[in-house]
Amino acid sequence: MRLLKLTAVVATCSLVVTITGCIKERGNNFVNETSPTPNTVDFNHQNETAALDIVPTPTIYKFYAELNSSYKAYPGTTITIAKNLGLVSGAGADFLPDSAYQLVNNTATVDPATHVAEFQLKIFTSKIDLTKSFAVGYTISSVTGGAVIGTNKSTILIVIGAKNKWDGVYELKGYHNRDPYTFPYDVEESMITVNGTSDAFYWNDVGSVGHPIGTGPGAVSWYGASVAPVIVFDPATNLITNIYNSDPAGPPITMFTGPGSGQSRYVPATKTIYAYWNYNGNPLRAFFDTLTYLRPRD
Repeated sequence: MRLLKLTAVVATCSLVVTITGCIKERGNNFVNETSPTPNTVDFNHQNETAALDIVPTPTIYKFYAELNSSYKAYPGTTITIAKNLGLVSGAGADFLPDSAYQLVNNTATVDPATHVAEFQLKIFTSKIDLTKSFAVGYTISSVTGGAVIGTNKSTILIVIGAKNKWDGVYELKGYHNRDPYTFPYDVEESMITVNGTSDAFYWNDVGSVGHPIGTGPGAVSWYGASVAPVIVFDPATNLITNIYNSDPAGPPITMFTGPGSGQSRYVPATKTIYAYWNYNGNPLRAFFDTLTYLRPRD
């Protein structure tokens, strides 16, 4: 009898252990299941720059909101956006005037294949005042189809950077005929849009408008930002019609036509600028520049 009781107890204990193990496993299976969460809609890129060429016809700029689908896709989700003036002023810019742009659509439907909704701006680059900093800003104001607005990325700021056809980064080669600064220079120089037909010299290495001078073999310096030439182009003939100093407090700059100069011009086939200029009207303060296009400016 004692043996039978012991066997029964062991059997009972084995049964308890087995049942407990099953309950624990079921608990693990439940915890590991993925619970459904709401789809969120936001702007994947919250800060963009629209680097646009200045052209007489409207330019279409596209930007996108995204549906982040973590559990299931909601068909027919639409996204509506609204103008955000505070976002633009907070960035130190002016909102692009109504005369210079049009928001083509303030509501868009999410593409079920790409999970993005496309919005379009129609921008009239020829009407932008390039002496000011402009941007547009938008906030996701509502969504449909069961999705919710993402709280962290619900806004987008688009800086408008219009560029004329001469804008870009160039290799600048040339020399200055003022003794003892007659050594050649070879640097990267940006031409920055001033308006539809004018561009300013911007020396990338110093991070400022200005122009290099050669001070020795392979050595360069500059006169500072007070000597900052601006080139004026004739888009019909590609000739340079004027070169002036952007700093009114600096020495006057004019086109140079004296010894060693050529015709100041732009050659579209090679994207090359030939510019001859001097300051203070002095023929011994002249520059002889060749700028060869390298790439677009950021």
